[in-house]
Amino acid sequence: MEPDAGANVLVTTALGDKALITMLACFKAGLTPCFVPVDLDADALTGQLGQLEAPIAIGSGEYGELRPLLALREAAMRSFHLRLAAGFGPSVPDGVADLGVVMAEDIPLPAPSKAAKNGRISFMSPQDRNRAGIVLDEPVLIAASLEVARELRATPGSRIITTMVGMDLASLASSFGTGLMAGLEVTPLGLFSLARLWACLSGSIATHLVVPAALEEALVQTGVTSHKALASLILVHAEGFDETAVAAKGPSAAIVGCATLDIWRPQPGGITVRRRHAHAT
Repeated sequence: MEPDAGANVLVTTALGDKALITMLACFKAGLTPCFVPVDLDADALTGQLGQLEAPIAIGSGEYGELRPLLALREAAMRSFHLRLAAGFGPSVPDGVADLGVVMAEDIPLPAPSKAAKNGRISFMSPQDRNRAGIVLDEPVLIAASLEVARELRATPGSRIITTMVGMDLASLASSFGTGLMAGLEVTPLGLFSLARLWACLSGSIATHLVVPAALEEALVQTGVTSHKALASLILVHAEGFDETAVAAKGPSAAIVGCATLDIWRPQPGGITVRRRHAHAT
């Protein structure tokens, strides 16, 4: 039996190429990707599968020391709703469809007979893991991405490096969403590594760096913010921060030659982008 148009797809993978492929595939098929934290255990995943009534679940085989697909397989054995559990390698366990093999061999997977009019996307808040997250229409994600791209003023040939691992509107719009809208290369670093970041900045390509706002002072201390390749620093704020404090911030003397953008989500259906200071002339 085919999944209904707009049916939920539980996704337990960190922000990166796998998450982007999954999101775009769901939009194409008229399904709703529902992103949950990658570190949920089998009990939490079972609860989410029940609340979402998701017929499909997709995850990553490995993420650091975590093995999300093992937890997903255990949850799948308890769920009455799930009809397909699939994942990206390495370490795809028995009983879970290996999407690498599926894509290589062009094996057909279930798809809705009638696509939904608009794609939808759902995020679970890391602060509230006992219920499903907010649900957004695809146009909301596109609009948020366009807003970031417009404020970024990126030039052709520049790129985005993101250290964001959480899946929410601000993280996605400021990295992959903006990359898609502006036609920029996107490099996900995943778990933050200063050595890898310096290596990425070693060339002469203009770079827009997306980081959690909590890392701002630490980045200044490392000297990364004065690197000649850094065109923009994009600071993604967590929920519940003090907006007035950000609004009061002016140009930072320690951040030279690049723009600073503050991004946050004041409400479930949108984001706010504020340019702190312009590119140096």
